[in-house]
Amino acid sequence: MAGNNRLTAQPPVSLARAFELADRELVSLAGGGGKSTIMHALATELAVSGKRVITTTTTRILPWQAPGLLVIEEDEADLFEKAVQALANRPLVSLGRKIERGEKLTGISPGLADRVSSVADYVIVEADGAGCKPIKAPNATEPVFPQLTSLVVAVIGIDCLGKTLSGAVFRPEIASGLTGAGLDTPVTSGIAATLLLHPQGITKGSPPSARRVVFINKVETPEELVKACEIAELLSKQAVFSHVIIGKARDPNPVLKVITLG
Repeated sequence: MAGNNRLTAQPPVSLARAFELADRELVSLAGGGGKSTIMHALATELAVSGKRVITTTTTRILPWQAPGLLVIEEDEADLFEKAVQALANRPLVSLGRKIERGEKLTGISPGLADRVSSVADYVIVEADGAGCKPIKAPNATEPVFPQLTSLVVAVIGIDCLGKTLSGAVFRPEIASGLTGAGLDTPVTSGIAATLLLHPQGITKGSPPSARRVVFINKVETPEELVKACEIAELLSKQAVFSHVIIGKARDPNPVLKVITLG
């Protein structure tokens, strides 16, 4: 523990090791609390290690959230060809179909995400949005997972705890229905765990064959680490996730602790 009451990983653990990545993976991120930051950090780490990496979204993100060379093409057949060409010269390529009004990058279809996984070592997909909230409850149309997703990462920010559902949760009315908590109820470790574990929660509709892990993000202090471990303990009571990664994605050493469940 550092003298400024901040946490550091001892010894540093790579994101690839924490996620237990195989040689080739299609990784889909869902939830809130830093998906784009995790995507950027993981993609950069893999590209630096010599892997060919494609990042994209099946929803919309800001263009600056797309790492590497950004390739935009509305026709997905042409976009696939451009992706192949770009990967021949660059280790890290991001794909989108267009930049809409409001400057949002429109992502690709799940089918194209599946297809580009044949030409890259790793494809990393943001499968939903969260309006910059630390935790969310999905609606009927999300997340949008590519069929060949091999790893689902459910992301929450520890800063959701103590805030009300209406203040911390993206789509709080849906979260209220899933958890039974009122909109003015502070988010507890139990509420966070319910949104992660519920069949209609954060990983709703993920491919049955995919492994599922949790990334609890923005953990900065010993007190927050304790709270994150409390969530992990609650998650261990059901066989939904293989392990929990506790960390701070913006840090040079983003992984603080890995807890195996079950």
